[in-house]
This record gives sequence, structure tokens and C-alpha cells, in this order.
Amino acid sequence: MPAGTRRKDLASPNQIRIVLNRGKPPGLPVFFRYSAAPVLSALYSLSPAEKVRWDKKGRRRSRQTRQIMSSQSGENRDFHELAPRDYARLLPVFAGFSHALAVRPVVEGSCRGRAFVDDIDEPRAGLVWEGSTFYLAGPLPGALSASLGRLLETEFLPKLGPWGGRFSYWPEEAWEPALTEALAPFGVKKWIRHFYTLRSSEYHPRGDWRAVVPGGCVVHRVTPELLADPAIEKSSLQHELGIMWAALDRFFDRAFGYCLVGGGKVLSWCLTEYPNGDRRGIGIETAEEHYRNGYGWITASACLEQAFSRGMTVHWDSWANNAASVGLAGKLGFELTREYPVLAFRNVP
Repeated sequence: MPAGTRRKDLASPNQIRIVLNRGKPPGLPVFFRYSAAPVLSALYSLSPAEKVRWDKKGRRRSRQTRQIMSSQSGENRDFHELAPRDYARLLPVFAGFSHALAVRPVVEGSCRGRAFVDDIDEPRAGLVWEGSTFYLAGPLPGALSASLGRLLETEFLPKLGPWGGRFSYWPEEAWEPALTEALAPFGVKKWIRHFYTLRSSEYHPRGDWRAVVPGGCVVHRVTPELLADPAIEKSSLQHELGIMWAALDRFFDRAFGYCLVGGGKVLSWCLTEYPNGDRRGIGIETAEEHYRNGYGWITASACLEQAFSRGMTVHWDSWANNAASVGLAGKLGFELTREYPVLAFRNVP
């Protein structure tokens, strides 16, 4: 998950997370995570229906897709849901949306999600839903704004609850006016996020993390054996893995992580997430009672050490006004490479 440290309402009372793409802006209701878990399975369980289509040469062709709204005349266009086997069709639409790290893992089946396009055969605009975030890309915002509003009302809001969600979009100047209009009934508010990058050639750690591990604590790599150990309390870590990955074996195949264990409990953890070739996002959480002890720096340093030994580039994503997250990113050596807007909405009556 992405990085942001003010998340008491997103975790259990004794936990907080610094997450890459799923932080909660201060002052808004809970968007996701623990309280959203009961509805996530309902959203993901909606399966596409078989739809018969005709190709441009008049040949009858079968494609598994779920048409969310019937096509309308004029300039209006509608989103259509893709079957998982067709998700790759939307990748060209998101080619310039480099900070949307969640899109490719959804396409590849590493992460749970749903995908929609404006045209099944020749998509020009795409919508990817993952976790609490909706990613929009393409050049047709005006024509799709009405369809987007209806899609939210009929497909997502009945299952989300009052916390709502958020939209990340590209190109920003094209989508923002239409998206703001479509979300106006849902209490939309604009927030800014910071996207950081760190490459192995630029990594100069501030000391050896092994030298500052507290007495009585051990840094463990996240393994199947650790997850199966009944002597270690690790509910936050297990929850993160469960909602982040489509299956646990995909985490072990495509990612890794480290945790600080003390007193029979995981005190802090850091995981690589959102695999994109040699790029990774990073997710981190420290138990609330251990804030300001440097535990996040320890687990993040262990995780970065492993990532750079594999030649990876790592990204950190945070709310711009989250001083703790921004500070930790700087301490680890991350460089701010992009500032981008998100539109957060509430599921209001």
C-alpha cells in the first residue's frame, strides 16, 4: 500500500500505516481498508456477462464483457467492463500515466480490480478500479462524464458506504473539469499527492539499520513460515497482504517485505507492492504506540536494501500535507518527482 502516516482511522486502534497509494486525506471519512473490507469482496465478485458483438466486417463475435450503460446517440459515450482476459487492451490508454502504479498489476492479475473502456475494440479512454482508487486516462472526458456519474451511482456507490473513494486522472487538465462536474453530487474535494522515486544508484543510506534494531527485537523477512507462526501477532500484516494481492502466492512470486518483531508482535512492516517490471511501490506501517522510535526507517531500509540488490526502482506516494510521511521519504533518500491532484468524494445521500 502507499505511504502516509496519519491513518488511525484506516487501521486498528493500535496501528497506523504509511502507504503508497491509499492514504486518507485529513478531514475526510474513511475510504477503505479495514472498514471497507466487507464490501470489497462484493465489488470484486461482480462477474462480466457474456455479450455477443459484431466486428466491423459484420462477423458475429463473442466477447465476455459487461456493458454498464447502453450506448447513446450523439457525443455521449459509455464505459464497458472488460473481462480479465481482455484487460491488456487498456494498457496503451494508460501509457503516459506513469505514476498510476496499480494499473499494470490489475491487468496482470497480481492485484484485484476491475477495468472499463469506452470502446471494446478501440479503447481511447479507460477506468481502472483498485482498492479505494479509480484511475482514469484518455482524451474523452467531456463525452464520458455523464456515463461516469451513472456508473458510480449504479455500480459502486451502493456497495461502498459513506467513506467514498478517490479519483486519480490523466491528462489532468483534460479530466479535472468533467470529473469535478460528475462528482459534484458526492461532496468532491481536491487534494494533492507527492510521488517520489529512488534508484539504486542514488541510494546512500544514513547508517546501518542493523545497528539500531532495539534489544529484544528481530527483523524478519516476510515468509510463509512467519505468516503461519501462531506465536507472532501479525493481523495488520496479514490484512494488508489479503486485500492488496489477488493471491498470497503472487506476493511471494513478485514482491517481498520485512517486519520488526518484538514481544511476540509485529511492530512495523514494509512491503514492496504494485510490481511494474523493475519498478515497485512501497507500503509501510508502524504500530501507533511505537511512533517516533525509528521502526519505520528500520523496516523500510531493510526492504530498500533488498530491492536495490535486485536492481529495482522504488516509488513512494504520499499526501502532500502529511509531514511524517514526507519526512520519512526524505530521510530514506527519495526524490520528489511528481506532484499530482486527486479528487476525493464521499458517498452522500
